[in-house]
Amino acid sequence: MKVVVIGTGFGETVVAPGYQNLGCEVTVVSPRDGEAVRKACRAGVDLVSVHSPPFMHREHVLFALEQGCAVLCDKPFGVSTGDARDMYDAAREKGTPNFLNFEFRCRSSNLKVKELVDSGAIGRLQHGSWQSFTPLLRDRPYGWLFDASLGGGWLGAYGSHLVDTILWLSNSRVIQCGGVSSISQSQRKDRDGQLQTCTAEDAISFQLTLENGFTATVDISAAAPVYLAPVMILIGSEGVIELYNDETLVLKKPNQEAETLTISGEQNQFMGAQAVWLAKVKDAVQNGESLRPSFADGLATARVLEQLRQSFG
Repeated sequence: MKVVVIGTGFGETVVAPGYQNLGCEVTVVSPRDGEAVRKACRAGVDLVSVHSPPFMHREHVLFALEQGCAVLCDKPFGVSTGDARDMYDAAREKGTPNFLNFEFRCRSSNLKVKELVDSGAIGRLQHGSWQSFTPLLRDRPYGWLFDASLGGGWLGAYGSHLVDTILWLSNSRVIQCGGVSSISQSQRKDRDGQLQTCTAEDAISFQLTLENGFTATVDISAAAPVYLAPVMILIGSEGVIELYNDETLVLKKPNQEAETLTISGEQNQFMGAQAVWLAKVKDAVQNGESLRPSFADGLATARVLEQLRQSFG
């Protein structure tokens, strides 16, 4: 299978090797070289994997679709609901296989949580809480990730994964949301040493209310001085699931001894989950099948992200 990967950051270092390990013939092109992108997409490829910055997603996805290629797009899905809607509509009109890179769904820990929720292990979902604090962006030089107009910000970079997880676990839609955000460093030096003003958040706290009554609270930061293990807590009508560091899952029910499960293995790590997801995408493209998460999931998440950004003020 022939794959074009648009992106010389995450796309080149993580995604391209993933496809190559699956036996795909991979061409990597810079998202900023428009002629190279157009030439590669016209070369009779099976899949275009878009990992350019969000402000370039719409251009690259629409061009790939025009060439009749299946398309995988990274998150966040463009810079606005308008971008997401245009890409979703174009893929639907073409009838082209389309996929969204919400690879966290393939983590063993998230799959186990989904299995327990769907089986009714904790009854009806009532409330969920997610916390994650990391120093990932503290010393990072200025780039598009710190420019809100270009689709930057921790909400899109990481919060989008959690919004998708909430929609996936609850099998419902957001009807109300709001939150606050902060920027820990107002200025950062770019790669040339020049100071630039940051307009995109690196920490966010928000709440979601879903149509089925489920509520969720998310508190995340990429500007913490040290790494703290992420925590997920799901409260149901008949029990509670606690997930610590994506490794230790505790199931608690009234008048019963708590059950503890240790989740390990490559699939539970970031790279492993990405590899599993790419393998699913490859199979779907070769078989001409649809697969979730798709552009529809990207659009659903984009709507929530836009509402949240509006609430930040």
